[in-house]
Amino acid sequence: VDDEHTRVFFVRFVPTDDGSIVEDEGVPPVTFIESYKLPAANLHPYTKFDMLRDVQAQDHMAWETQGPIADRSKERLATTDRGVVMLRQMVRREIERVQRGEDPKGTQRDPNHPMIDTKLTESLAEMAANRRRREQRDPSIASTR
Repeated sequence: VDDEHTRVFFVRFVPTDDGSIVEDEGVPPVTFIESYKLPAANLHPYTKFDMLRDVQAQDHMAWETQGPIADRSKERLATTDRGVVMLRQMVRREIERVQRGEDPKGTQRDPNHPMIDTKLTESLAEMAANRRRREQRDPSIASTR
C-alpha cells in the first residue's frame, strides 16, 4: 500500500483435468481470510500472532513486524560490514542499468536458444491431483476454494 503497509492478494486457479481452457465464468469468488493476530486491529508489538493456524501466519507476521523502511542515510557501517556495502552498491548499480534500459548483470539473451521446458503443465496437474486427494480425505478443504 505504501512504505509501511502491505496488502496481499492471492490468485489461485485449478487446471481442468484435460487441460482445456474454461470460458469466462464471470466474477470469481473472493475469500477473505480472517486475521492471524489477536486483537486483529492492533499492530506489532501490541498483538499476538496465531502461528498454529498455518504456515501463512508466519509470512503475515514477518510483513507486519518489519516496520517502516529504515533511514540508511544515517547508517554507519563498520569495516566488518564491507559485504553489506558491496551488495548495496551492486544492487543500486544494477537498478540504474535497468532504468537506462540496459540488462542487469547476469541476464543472458540468445534468441537461438531452445525453449526451456519448466514442466509447468505436469506440475499443475500434480498439484491438482494432490488437492483432490486432500479434499477426498477432508471435504472441508473444498469449501475454501
